[in-house]
Amino acid sequence: MDEPDAHLDPAFQHLTMGVLQRLAHGDDLGIMTSTHAPNNALSYADRVVILGSGRLLSAGRPEETIVPPVLAEAYGTEFELIESDGRRAVLPVIGAPHRSRTG
Repeated sequence: MDEPDAHLDPAFQHLTMGVLQRLAHGDDLGIMTSTHAPNNALSYADRVVILGSGRLLSAGRPEETIVPPVLAEAYGTEFELIESDGRRAVLPVIGAPHRSRTG
């Protein structure tokens, strides 16, 4: 699926991604999606592939793959990892320079 969480408010992102996760786990389906929302991937994905500049940057479990150095390479800006109550989120660093990803 191409960006099923795009253009949705947070409640509908949560609903949509939760439905996909339940389908994958309950019906033993393989579901592949693309997203530009790394926090949704952290919350709902079993496996993640991160691409950047036409090449594979990282692949594996979300908590091992969605990390600040990989996201910085993919998106061209610095990220920080936030952990609270056993959950993780990544946020762009405010004021960090943006590096061109097109060369």
